[in-house]
Amino acid sequence: MISAADASRRPARAGRNYTLLTAAAVVTNLGSQGALIASAIAVLQTGGDGGDVGLVAAARTLPLVLFLLIGGAVSDRLPRHRLMVAANALNCVSQAVFAILVLAGEARLWQTMLLSALGGTEQALFSPAAEGMLMSSVSGEHASRAFAVFRMATQGAGLGGAALGGAMVAVVGSGWVLAVDAVAFAVAGALRSSWT
Repeated sequence: MISAADASRRPARAGRNYTLLTAAAVVTNLGSQGALIASAIAVLQTGGDGGDVGLVAAARTLPLVLFLLIGGAVSDRLPRHRLMVAANALNCVSQAVFAILVLAGEARLWQTMLLSALGGTEQALFSPAAEGMLMSSVSGEHASRAFAVFRMATQGAGLGGAALGGAMVAVVGSGWVLAVDAVAFAVAGALRSSWT
């Protein structure tokens, strides 16, 4: 039996919405960091060079920077969890298309850049909503501890995802790693749609 003192020490991070957000963030970080490795390898395997890898990275980063303020304004006006689910759904579709192109041996540089730009735009809409959702999922004196645990979990997943993604590329190829990322976005979207 939990005493009142034990209950008061339990951090707000143990709440259902916080748990859903954390689980979804861990899943997407695992997949996304692996996908970054896979997309770079895919560019090289289709005849690209280091400059082409840089173009793909720039194609993702530029819309992220340009649209981040717009994403903040949108997340202030629309239900944040729905915006996050929509961004996850779009990321799922774009990564699935990318995976199919790579697996079929049909990926071209312009397609890779376009899909990367789409991913950057989706991230610009997603990030402000995610920050707002995280802040609303915990409150009180335990908020800073809950945020620290969230950051540690997501950063650990990012590091693990990059290592796992690199290993998976070596074993099954970059197309399958991109497919796994598409599935990760679908799982994360399902978790985030359960927000109450």
